Amino acid sequence: MDFSVNNPSKMSIEVQKQIFQRSFSTKGSGWGIGTYSMKLFGEKYLGGTVSFESSEEEGTTFHIVLPKDPETKQ
Repeated sequence: MDFSVNNPSKMSIEVQKQIFQRSFSTKGSGWGIGTYSMKLFGEKYLGGTVSFESSEEEGTTFHIVLPKDPETKQ
């Protein structure tokens, strides 16, 4: 299964380098668990792959690819 979410804005390189770090946020303190949780849960617990791409032309798209059977990770 492949899921993706797009935002029309491009992320700066500085943000891209930190996007999956726990407690990182561009919104200020009290935020910053969303992309970290997505990466942790999607990869460690569901055996998937979490990634993103960001460009002026396409904006920013997050992807999560999950195995059909999380138990066997296939």
